[in-house]
Amino acid sequence: EHPGTRHELTPANDLWIRESEPERVFEDDLVSVWSAASGDKARRWGLIEFDASSLHGLRLTRAELHLSAQRDGAIRQQAELISDGIAQYNWHRYHEDKPSNATALLGLGRYDISDAENRPGHYTKCNGATMEDLRHIEKAIDQRGRVALVLKPADNDAAYEMDWDDGVHKTSRGRAPRLVIYDETPDPEAAHRQALHEFCHGMVNSAAFLYID
Repeated sequence: EHPGTRHELTPANDLWIRESEPERVFEDDLVSVWSAASGDKARRWGLIEFDASSLHGLRLTRAELHLSAQRDGAIRQQAELISDGIAQYNWHRYHEDKPSNATALLGLGRYDISDAENRPGHYTKCNGATMEDLRHIEKAIDQRGRVALVLKPADNDAAYEMDWDDGVHKTSRGRAPRLVIYDETPDPEAAHRQALHEFCHGMVNSAAFLYID
C-alpha cells in the first residue's frame, strides 16, 4: 500500500485584525489570536490564506495546519474556512464581507494543548482535519484555488493571548505557517521506502533465516 502524496503550502498572505482598532490593517506582522478577556479587552483574529491551485481536482486524504507559537501558555483555538481575498483587510471590512460565507472546521486549525506541550519557536500541529473538513477544503480549492482560514480563541470569555510566527517579521524565527495536505495519488518514492521498511521488519522478526534468490 502506498502513502499519499504530501503537499506543503506556505501562505500567500497572512495578517491579523483587531477589534479595538477596526480600521487599521495589520499586515507584515505576527498573526495574533486574542480573546475579548485578554489584556486589552478586545479580540484579535488571525487570517491566513494559501494558494492551493496546484491541488485542483485532487481527492484529499489528510490535512494539518502547522503554526509556530511566539508565546508560552496553553493553546485553545478554533478555525473557520472563509472566502479568499484577505489582503488589506481590517476588522471592520472583515465583518462586512466574510462571516456570511464562513464554515466552521471540526479539526483543521483546532488546538487544545497544555502549557507543557507548547514549545515556542517550534511548529505545533493542530488537530487533523476531519473528512467533512477535507470535503470543504476540496470545494474551496476546486472553486477558487485558495484556502483561507480565520483563527479564533476557542473560549472568548477566558483570558487568552497567542501570537504566531509569520516567517518574516523582525521577531520571526523563520517559521511561516504551513498547510500540509495529502492526497490519494501514489507517491512512488514514499511507497518504495514503505516497502523497504516492511521487508526489513519481516526479516528482523523472522524466527529463522530467510534465503532470497
